[in-house]
This record gives sequence, structure tokens and C-alpha cells, in this order.
Amino acid sequence: MVYLHVYVLSLTHTYTHTHTYTHIHIHLNSLQNCSGFTNVKGFDPSDPNGNYRLVMSEPTSRSTLMCMMQLVFAAKAEFLPGSMLRIQDGEDDETARPYTLEIGDDPTEWSAPQDGILIFEFGMVRPTAGIDDCISSFIFNHLREGFANSKLSRQERGELLDTCTGDDAFFRYKQIVELMWILTTEAAKHEGTRGTTLEEERVTLVTQLFLRMVDKENNMKLLDQLNSEERAQVEAKLGIVAFNFDPNNATGFHKLNLTNSFQREVMMRLIEIRNSQRKDVSRWKSHLNRGTSSREDLELVFRNLKQNGVPFSYTSSWRVPELGVIEVDFVDVRKPDPKKAVQIDTPSFSRVLDSVMQPDKSASQKVTDVRNIANKEFLTCLQMWKLLSCFDKLKADESRCRVEVAVACFARLVDWRAIRTVYLMEFLPSEWTSVEFRLGKANIYFDEVSSPVGYWELDLSDSEDRWILQEIVYLASEEPGYNVIQAKIDSTAEAGSLALETYRFDGIDFAIPITWLNNVPSIGVVKFFYARQAAINARYITTGAWDGKGNPLIKPDKKSFPPYYRVPAIPNNYNENKDGIAPIWVYVEKIRVIKAALLKVSPSPIKMCVPPPLLPPHGARLHASGYVAIWCDLACWRLSSCFDVAVAYK
Repeated sequence: MVYLHVYVLSLTHTYTHTHTYTHIHIHLNSLQNCSGFTNVKGFDPSDPNGNYRLVMSEPTSRSTLMCMMQLVFAAKAEFLPGSMLRIQDGEDDETARPYTLEIGDDPTEWSAPQDGILIFEFGMVRPTAGIDDCISSFIFNHLREGFANSKLSRQERGELLDTCTGDDAFFRYKQIVELMWILTTEAAKHEGTRGTTLEEERVTLVTQLFLRMVDKENNMKLLDQLNSEERAQVEAKLGIVAFNFDPNNATGFHKLNLTNSFQREVMMRLIEIRNSQRKDVSRWKSHLNRGTSSREDLELVFRNLKQNGVPFSYTSSWRVPELGVIEVDFVDVRKPDPKKAVQIDTPSFSRVLDSVMQPDKSASQKVTDVRNIANKEFLTCLQMWKLLSCFDKLKADESRCRVEVAVACFARLVDWRAIRTVYLMEFLPSEWTSVEFRLGKANIYFDEVSSPVGYWELDLSDSEDRWILQEIVYLASEEPGYNVIQAKIDSTAEAGSLALETYRFDGIDFAIPITWLNNVPSIGVVKFFYARQAAINARYITTGAWDGKGNPLIKPDKKSFPPYYRVPAIPNNYNENKDGIAPIWVYVEKIRVIKAALLKVSPSPIKMCVPPPLLPPHGARLHASGYVAIWCDLACWRLSSCFDVAVAYK
């Protein structure tokens, strides 16, 4: 049995919808019971996640439920859909029935059940804090008066700050600076220990509120308010992980030690950023879950999530523990708003490029420079390409840095619809694999407007690859004309084969069946080219749908494409059996695919040291030097992507 004890703080917080609610903490004294319900140390509105079992005959349970209802009404949390069950008094868990909790527009009319047991999952859905989520002027004035009260001790001011902020209060840059100024002014009035103590409090104040500032673009301005010694103390107390965290561009790898309060707060900010993407993710999933009800659910944001080295799947009811280590590849799936996002201007980018290209800088320093600029500015795919060229892909350490650059820039590209093109042009196969693992193929590649056109190789043992294949099968079933070209399958390939450098595809000709829209096998490797007619490409780019009537995931905007962007097309009357691939872009793209296969053997034709004999086209047996010469003549090593030959194959 779980026993709840309630205490109420004297201050209140104002949530979104302008409703004021009491800040309630509820402490549970029991250990986790054998049923597996969450053992929380306290019910905190800033971290309410968990699996709950409330005995509704107890007043404290009803108070807890009412507090949860307030959070739901304020759009801060949710009862997970389909999770709420009720057990009537005198019955066992086997008799649990679905229960609907009514939360109307008038909180005074809310009521909680007086008997029975409620079992449910509860999760925070609070998004990233904005200006409107900052503490109220009433609370800030109270805090300001306390800081200016010379009779309060350092401990009393610290307690006042803790009481006024709680765990879910946020501040503006100007509010923090004002509190710092009060401490500075008070310090100037006193000499000796008193003045020194007040200066130390400035460091504590900035450290405590650094991750609570909503206008994060002012981070450096806030630190500039400190002297060099104070700033060094702030950086040391926060630690490199929390100090470098920027919610404007959280995409990247995070390893968080949850025993560190600041790193645990970073995890809370990541969850809030994920919550801010709920509409984008749900729209993405519902839009692309077309033609079938059997698609697998993909986690787009929290990728490769591990707790203490053990993989697990995030759910909204997961409560951030106070111990352990979390590792996650976080992905911000939101795209820059074409009405607001403006790429960095050419002179400024030239200065950035000059800085990154300085010969005395290490590869890791260059990555830091790129991350810093990507956190503040939007970029184009061409600019990202230039940044990637600052690193030598043939050196292992710099190749890893190129992956970090791609990750850092991913969510900051204004012409993001061309990102697949850049990856195909610039990355070695090993780099593709790393970027796809970190960001996810669905996040990187899939957008029905332009990205389906091109070459695909998919591992059917991977749920994400199966999802993409189902979407392509759906598009092929809807769009007129010839679509899938040169499809082949290796039905005996073992799971994860595509990620292995030693894997060699041994496929046979294959017609992808329409039944795969509903049921894709989970073994094998499939490779094919997907094509569209020019008129269909044009309709997608201008309207977002092949017939001009559909509702695309993200409406096309010319700013999301690079200048002079074209998608390669096939003739309206094209037939693979009759015409072959020589007259269309697939021929040149296939050479690029061969280039990619050769890159798995060696990163350059000059360094390729493969024992003879080799068997190039036309059946002629040549030694390695002759093999390289033929492929150089075909410009295989200079080819990029099918999009670069779009002009030639209109």
C-alpha cells in the first residue's frame, strides 16, 4: 500500500492558461511494491511522471488526483491514453475496467472518485518554457525585496530563491541581471566578509538560474556580467555538459550523470524539447502512416536511449531517476520556419569558415566552432558542405568530426530538403552509417516531396527501414507511371548486414509486392531506384502532392530548397524492360552506387590495393592499376548524386 503525505507551499505558480494552482509536493514513504508501480520520493508538478495506483478512499489520494487534473488542465501533463483503470472496492486487479476522468472547463465542478482504486500512467507534456512561462511579477518583486533586505543571511536568501523558483520556474535575462545588480550593490556597501559573501552569491545565482533562462540567446551576455574569476567558477560548478547545453540546437549526443543536479536538469530540458515537438511528431506519424494500420511506431527524438548502458524505450510516464547515467542521441525534428529563419550572411560565414580552417586548430576545436555557430545561426546545405570540407575524410579522427558537424547542423538548415543530396555527395559509407545511426534514416531522408526519388538500399531486419519501404510502396501504388526500377533482393542476408563492411550484396531481380504495404518481412536486403515523371515532380515541389490536391506533411516553400533545385525525372512513356536504364538518370546514379561500393574497399582510387585479377565491365580482366584507370575515366570517383545530373536528364 502507498501512503501519501501532503504539504503545501505558501506561494503559487501561474501556469499557461492563466490559472493559478498551488505548488504541491507529495512524499511517499513506501518502497516499490511487487506490482511494479513507481516509487516516487515526491510528487512534483515539474516531474510528475510515473505509474500510479491511488486508493481513492484516502483523502491524500484524492488531493493527488486533483493536483494532477490541474496539471492536465494547464496543458502541463497528461493521463496516458488508455492507461486509466478502476477497481471497485472489494474486487481484485483482474476486475479492473477502463475509467474516464472528466476534466471540464470549470475547475470548481471537478470531482474525484470517493472509492475504489485508480491505476494509470501519468506524464509531463510541458513544452520548452517561453517568455510567458517566466515567474510572475508578484513573485519576482517578492524575490527582489528579499535580496535587497540586508537583514537576511546568505542562507535565508538561498531558501527564498529556492521557495520562489521551485522546480518549474523560469526567468528572463533582465530579471537575472537585476538580481545580480542588487547583490553587487549590497556588496559595495559592505567591506570584508559581508561583501565577499555577496559576490559569491552572484556566482550561486547565475549557476542556479543558467538553465532556467528562457532567452538563451543571451547566455554569453549573462556571463559577461561576471568578472573572469566569477565566470570560471560558474563554468566549473555547471560542468561542461550543462554549460554547453543549448536548447536552440539540442540535436546531438548527450551523456548525463543524473546524480549531478545540473545534468539531471539538462535531461528535464530535453524532455521539454521533445514535448515541444509532439504536434510535429504526431502529424508526421499520422500523415505517413498511410494505406495501412500495421506500421511500426518509431521513436524519432530520443534515439539509441540507454540507462546505465541498457537500451530502453522512452514513454511519457518515465520518471527521470536521481541516480544512474543516461545516454541518448537527441534529434530535433522540427524544421526552420521559412518565414522567420534567415541563413547567416556571406561575410559572417566567410569569417566562420576562415576561423574553422586555421591550421593550428585541432579537429575537436573545429567541431566546437561549428557547434557554436550552428547554435546561433541558420545555415544552408552548401554552407554545411563547405564546413565538412574543412576536415580530411581519410583521417579516422577527422572523419568522426565530420559526423559531428552533420549532426550539429541537421536542425539548422533552411534548405533542408537537399540534405540527402549533400550526404550522398560528401560522405564515405562509414560516415553515412554513423550519421544514419545518430539521426535516423526516417528523420534524414524521408519527405514525400523530393527525397523518395533516388537509390534505396534497405535492411528489412531494421524497423526504420521497413517503415520507409512501406511508405515507398504506398507512393508507388498511388502515383501514376513507372516508379520502381531495378529492384533486387537478397532474401538470405542476415540481420544488420548493411552495416557490415564485409557484407556483399548477392541479390536477384525482384518485383516488390503491393502486399508489403501491410506486411513487410523482417529478413533480407532490398535495393532499388525510385523514379517519377517530370510533371509529378513539379506538382510535388509546388503543391506537396502528385495530384496537387493532397495535404503534405510540410507544405513546400521555395526557401526550403536550394536555388535551381531539380529532381531527376523519367519520360512519361518510360518502360524499364523496353528502354533499359541508359537513357535515364538511373544510369549515372548507378555509377555513383558503384563508387560507394568501391569506397567500402578503399577511400580513394589511388590507395586501392586489391589483389588482381579484377573483373570490370565488358568482361576484361585487369590488374588493380587498370581497374582504377577505367573507373577514373568514367568519372566514378567524381560523381556525386542523382540530383547533380537532373539538369542532363530533365
